[in-house]
Amino acid sequence: MSKNIVILVTAMEHVLFAKRLINQAKERGCVLYLVTPHAALFRRLRYDTQIAGRAVLITAQSGADKQDSDCFRHAVEVLTGHFTAQGAVCLAGHVRQTLDKLDGQRLQCLLLFNGCKTVDLAAKAWAQQKNIPYLIVEYANLPGKTFVDSAGGNAYSTLFREPQLLDELYRRDSHTLDHEYASWREDYLQAKETGHRVLQAGDGHKQLNRLSLLERLSDRVHLARLLA
Repeated sequence: MSKNIVILVTAMEHVLFAKRLINQAKERGCVLYLVTPHAALFRRLRYDTQIAGRAVLITAQSGADKQDSDCFRHAVEVLTGHFTAQGAVCLAGHVRQTLDKLDGQRLQCLLLFNGCKTVDLAAKAWAQQKNIPYLIVEYANLPGKTFVDSAGGNAYSTLFREPQLLDELYRRDSHTLDHEYASWREDYLQAKETGHRVLQAGDGHKQLNRLSLLERLSDRVHLARLLA
């Protein structure tokens, strides 16, 4: 019987990362489930032959259990004012109900990006309750790197508490050029000292077209249902 892994995706770059793992997962007898709260992203996944029907949309369901709103007071969307604490509680209940339906699928691991969004916090709490291990995937400031950490992302990460690991990583990686690392390190430290936003590797601007605007509208309608 296959072992299964759930990847919680909230952006297209998360999907691209997950698709790189599909063949490796198959070789190890694992199946990847891609779970998302975004209706537009789910529609794209449904027609992706490589995903092969393993996409799951988090939907508004009746009877969702609700946690104390204090559990989500540090969620990114609550801190920025995009969600109310009560809205975050409603969304978290739907996340848990959706994951409950996959619980019988021999889940071995849960992969999350960032780990600080409402859906991430809800999924982590669910995984802890089910004794299912989880890992936080975070795009690194270091060029060409992605960090995977069981402790968390951003200020909760192992790297935040042990920054010297960056130097260890550099010494082990023969593909990172000296001048590239030195340039990145100088820009990183300057941004930290001046209080400017530290850019992630590969940051860029996306152009909006009619299709993307319609997808955003669709997502907002679906999200409103999840927060109600």
